[in-house]
Amino acid sequence: MPRESRFGVPIGAVMQVAHLVDDLEKAAHVWTQTLGVGPWTILEHFPATNMRYYGEPTACDLSLAMCYSGDRKSACRERVFLTV
Repeated sequence: MPRESRFGVPIGAVMQVAHLVDDLEKAAHVWTQTLGVGPWTILEHFPATNMRYYGEPTACDLSLAMCYSGDRKSACRERVFLTV
């Protein structure tokens, strides 16, 4: 029997798939309508702290949407903007 992660997914199995999108709400709507995936949690301008880019402190503007379909998490991320 394969070992499982603490999320109940076998070790080595795919448990998250992420996509880079230009519009989170549109992507979540299309996925819900065409694939039946959802509901989505959308976090706009998520406050990521203590970020580093090539070892240097940076600010990060991150927006993301997440949902589960069975034991697999789907995530969409809008483009990330870094300030170094």
